[in-house]
Amino acid sequence: MDIELRRRRINLSTLGTGVVAFGVWNVLKTILYIFASPVSFINTEGAGAYGAVVRLIFYALLGLLLALDLSLRLYIGLSARAEGRGRRKGSGYIIAAAVLFAMTAAYYVAAWVTHSNTRLENQAALDYYVSMFVDITAMIMLGDLLYTAIRARKLEKQMGG
Repeated sequence: MDIELRRRRINLSTLGTGVVAFGVWNVLKTILYIFASPVSFINTEGAGAYGAVVRLIFYALLGLLLALDLSLRLYIGLSARAEGRGRRKGSGYIIAAAVLFAMTAAYYVAAWVTHSNTRLENQAALDYYVSMFVDITAMIMLGDLLYTAIRARKLEKQMGG
């Protein structure tokens, strides 16, 4: 049982690192998609000073959302790494991981329902499916992190009492 607990802790530490890496990937992907995409997300041509203010607000809100997403993933990942190394953490990161997992799953269900009839063109389809593959991989990692953290805690409880 001690070997399994050690294996779970190593796995938890590795999964925590992966959550942090996917958090950084998500920020980079979004920034590159917004600024390098030929599609304009906010069209303020001919709006003058008002358009500049709207663009500034859009980018500020985008930055805030990206910072919140990254900070949540950092909290989950670093807490999982700490627990994997034997420093007991509270259950907050497990709850946060479950919420993030549920939100990601809900997003992809909603995206599938709304885009199921839409035919994406060549490059847009490739971008969408590659991004979806990476995000679903991150979601699977969160699910594995949840399972591993709960299982490790149960093993600790069995060994301790």
